[in-house]
Amino acid sequence: CQLRLELDRPDSADGVVGSDRRRIFDAMARAGSPVLARGVKARKAALAAARAWPRFVYLSDAADCFVAYLKVNDPPPEAVTKVLAEVLADLEPLAANLRQSSSSS
Repeated sequence: CQLRLELDRPDSADGVVGSDRRRIFDAMARAGSPVLARGVKARKAALAAARAWPRFVYLSDAADCFVAYLKVNDPPPEAVTKVLAEVLADLEPLAANLRQSSSSS
């Protein structure tokens, strides 16, 4: 799927609706695609991102990948649940700052 390949670049993901990305990651997880590894890679990229928007996109993708992974793994691995909680905690203030920045411009 071309859309799946384009999600590796945060600038190309701008035009992809979040719910569509989540559906793609869910389908990838059900098909046995390595969404956990993709989530780890996205989280590392977020930590290295210098700007807020790419960091937000990478963290969002990481969260979506971790959630997709957890949906197909029962019981959910505690380590993945913990990392997901950390990612969501990082996303919350970042999203608030981005909303504030966009409303003041």
